[in-house]
Amino acid sequence: MIRGNQTFFALVLLLAVFTVLLPNGSLATDGVFPKTLLDDLRSKDQSVRLAAVQAIKPYRELTSLPILLKMAENDPIPEIRRHAIGAIWSRGDRKALPILEKILAIDPDTGVKIAAAGAIGDLGQQSSVPFLIGAAVSTENISLLARCIRSIGRIGGPSSAAFIMRYLERSHNSLTRGTAAQALGNLGSVGALSPLMKALESDEDPVVRSLAATSLGQLGEPAARENLINGLLFDSSDLVRFRCGEALSKLGINRDAKQAFLSSLGDPDKRVRYVSLNAISSNVMDSDISAIADLLDDDSTVVRELAHQILGKRGIVLEKIGDRYRMVK
Repeated sequence: MIRGNQTFFALVLLLAVFTVLLPNGSLATDGVFPKTLLDDLRSKDQSVRLAAVQAIKPYRELTSLPILLKMAENDPIPEIRRHAIGAIWSRGDRKALPILEKILAIDPDTGVKIAAAGAIGDLGQQSSVPFLIGAAVSTENISLLARCIRSIGRIGGPSSAAFIMRYLERSHNSLTRGTAAQALGNLGSVGALSPLMKALESDEDPVVRSLAATSLGQLGEPAARENLINGLLFDSSDLVRFRCGEALSKLGINRDAKQAFLSSLGDPDKRVRYVSLNAISSNVMDSDISAIADLLDDDSTVVRELAHQILGKRGIVLEKIGDRYRMVK
């Protein structure tokens, strides 16, 4: 039994050593490539081809790339074409871009186009952006549009921010607006500051507002501080208040921000309380002790532990009187 366990853990260790995570979340391995898969990829039996293209994804070898490109472009089965694109994506070779761009433009299957747009976003360069823009403006499929926007945001380029901002400001679809808000944060374009602040202030969808808040934090512009403070204090969504707190903490804690965080220590959402407490943890004054001490009885373990840690580092001794704590002089 002991020997069996040793064998099992040895296999687990080998797997950990020889595998890494790929951009699309699958496992890539540097292990021995079973060359029989190449013959299976060429099989006339679609079930054999499908099984082979799924099995080949984890391997990062490039000998299969010409076959995979041919499958992605020409296989009659859309599911196989999608998996072939996934396998191409995992290999990270930009030589595949011309084929992927062609697939995005002309493949009749929307799922295949979505896969191609995602792969281009990870593998692409600025010359790929016009293909993504072309696919975005010509489709009525929201999922494909969102994938193109996300990929444009990953690649960047001079025209990318202006193109994406139009969807944040004008789209009637919340998925599209949310994807645009997130993409603008990834781009890091200061020109996106105004539309992101407007989205945080007035978008009807809390997910869009939360993504706008996160992107404002990524931009790191002090001009967004007031909007983030208002979102932290007054937004009706727990998620939005939490994301505003996260973003606000990245902009530097001035007096107004600190006061907002102190006020948010009483927020009904434990995530908001935690992010607010963490934001002020390095700048605690004696006048803040009472508000922090109230969190020693918080119903969230992580909030209680952080409050204990902050007060402990300052050597503060407290005594509890009724429902409140008081600092012992």
